[in-house]
Amino acid sequence: MVSEWHYFAILNLFDVSGFRADPAWIARRLGIAAAEAKLALERLERVGLLRRERGRLVPDTAFALSPSGIPSDAIRAYHRRMLEKASQALDGQSVTERDITGQGMAIDPRDLPEIVADLRALRDRIAKKYARGRRTEVYQLQTALFRLTQKGKES
Repeated sequence: MVSEWHYFAILNLFDVSGFRADPAWIARRLGIAAAEAKLALERLERVGLLRRERGRLVPDTAFALSPSGIPSDAIRAYHRRMLEKASQALDGQSVTERDITGQGMAIDPRDLPEIVADLRALRDRIAKKYARGRRTEVYQLQTALFRLTQKGKES
């Protein structure tokens, strides 16, 4: 489940204005098959990320599944799919609908833990600030910090 992008997207869809826990509606909003949406809803409920409340599906309040710093094939597959979705957005969305940018810089690798902590804090701050009010779309905030130089290769 963790490796499939649409599971988390479905959980986020619950916060969208006019949300319907209907596989056909979810499928249209996410561009997936209705059968995939139905299966995802069933699995999310079975593992406890969704629950029935007065006959309606509602998300559990805390659904963080990925402890940071722990390598996992499923987590890597999830991020690979998110990067593919970002690549598709380059061609399929206007620059007013997305922001995909990069910043190259020379750094001291000993600063990486602090940089990663700053990025986490920034993502949390953005989510807290903007995941409120009238929400009509689900967005994915993906940051990528990685080494461009070959490790140990000095000129």
